[in-house]
Amino acid sequence: MLYGWICADNVTPAGSGNPPSPILHLSSSALTFNATQAGSSPSSQSVNVTNTGVGTLNFTASSDSAWLTVTPTSGTAPQSLQISSTVGTLAAGTYTGHITVTSAGAQGSPATVTVTFVVAAPPQPVLSVSPGSLTFNATQGGANPTSQSVNVTNAGTGILNFTASSDSTWLAVTPTSGTAPQSLQITSTVGTLAAGTYTGHVTVTSVGTQGSPATVTVTFVVAAPPQPVLSVSATSLTFNATQGGSNPASQSVNVTNTGTGTLNFTASSDSTWLAATPASGSAPASLQISSTVGTLVAGTYTGHVTVTSSGAQNSPATVTVTFVVASPAPPQPVLSVSPLTLTFNATQGGANPASQTANVTNTGTGTLNFTAGSDSSWLTVTPASGTAPQALQVSATVGTLAAGTYTGHITVTSAGAQGSPGSITVTFTVGLPSTPAAGGFFIRGSARANTSTATTVA
Repeated sequence: MLYGWICADNVTPAGSGNPPSPILHLSSSALTFNATQAGSSPSSQSVNVTNTGVGTLNFTASSDSAWLTVTPTSGTAPQSLQISSTVGTLAAGTYTGHITVTSAGAQGSPATVTVTFVVAAPPQPVLSVSPGSLTFNATQGGANPTSQSVNVTNAGTGILNFTASSDSTWLAVTPTSGTAPQSLQITSTVGTLAAGTYTGHVTVTSVGTQGSPATVTVTFVVAAPPQPVLSVSATSLTFNATQGGSNPASQSVNVTNTGTGTLNFTASSDSTWLAATPASGSAPASLQISSTVGTLVAGTYTGHVTVTSSGAQNSPATVTVTFVVASPAPPQPVLSVSPLTLTFNATQGGANPASQTANVTNTGTGTLNFTAGSDSSWLTVTPASGTAPQALQVSATVGTLAAGTYTGHITVTSAGAQGSPGSITVTFTVGLPSTPAAGGFFIRGSARANTSTATTVA
C-alpha cells in the first residue's frame, strides 16, 4: 500500500515562489542573577534559541553591558546560549542589561532577553563559640584526658577569620587560627600538676567582628593517684577458615581499667598461628586478635592470648582462642549476564547505531572463562571470549537490511558454570527514510514484512 502526506504547517505551496520562512524563538525573555559585592560571580543560566518555522536560522547574540556576557555569539538554531554575570567591581545595587539575538530574514528578529543583576551589600560576620565552658578530669601522674571540641561559627554573614589562644601552660588549643565554621580541639596536659582543681581560658578573637573576643572557661580536675584493675571484654574467641584459603577477619578484645590510675599492659600469644596487636599499650585499648591459616591442615586448634599489667589486680588475664580450619571446597563459578535485552534503532540505508555494552560477571567463586557469539549476520559481539568480569560491546549493522524489526541473540557460554549459557535478546528496528518531493510534499512509505514502498504525489 502507498501513503502520502502534506506538511501543512509553515510550508509554502508549490508555485508560490516564496522560500521557507524561519521564525526566531527564545525560551526565556527575562533572567535574574544574584550575587554579593566583591563576592563570587553567580552560575551562568541557559536560554535556548529555536526555529519554530522552517528552513535554516543562523543568528548572532550580543550584550549591551560590560558585566553581561553571552556564549556563543553566533550559531545555528537550535542552540543553547550561556548567559553570565560578573560581579567584578560592581557596587551594591540592581543592574539591568540586555542580550539581543538577531537572525537576518527571520520572523521575530531581533529578540531580547532582559537580564536583572542584583548585587547585595557585603555581609556582616558575628562570632559564636560553643560550648562556653569545658571540664577535664585526670589523675596525678596519669594519662592526659581526651581532647574536647569547641565549635567556632559565624552567626552572621560573610567571612569570619579568627585566632585562638590559651592563658595556661597546661591548656592548649588547635588550630590557633582559621575560618569559621571550624572545630577547635582543646587539650589539657597533666604533666607535673599536683592533685587539685585548675581554671584556664581559651580566647577566640576575630578583628572587626561582633561578639569578639569570645572566651571558653576550662576547668581541670586532677585527682590523687588511683589503683588499676585489669579487665578484658572477652575470655574466649572462635575463628573459622578453610585450608589453603584466606585468613579470617580479626576480632577485637577491649582492655580496660575498671579501677583507678594508669594501667599499662603487654599482650602475647602462645601459638605461631595466633597474633595480638598492639603488643603493649595503656588501657583503655582495643586488641586486634588474628589467626593465620598458612600451612595449617584441616582441624581444630587452641591457643591463648595473655594480657599482663604489672601491679594491677586481675593480672594476668587470658583469652582462649579456638581456630577451626575446614577442608577446602572446590570453587563454583556462576555466570551472570546483564542486561538481558538490548534495543537498536536505525534508518534503512543509513548509519549504524552506536554499540551498547553488556556485562559478564561471576557471582560465584573460582575463575569463569567464557565465549560469546551471535545468531544473526547483522549482529556482532566483541570480545568473542574472555574471563569475567568483562564488558561486551554489542553492535548492529544496517547494511542492506530492509525496513522492519529484527530479533537476534547474543549467547554467552562458560563450561561448567551455573547459569550457562546466558542469552541477550537484541531487537533491531530499521525505519524507512523520509524523502522530500517537489511542491512542498513529503513521501512516506509503508513497511510490512521487512519491505517498503513509496509513491511520490504531485
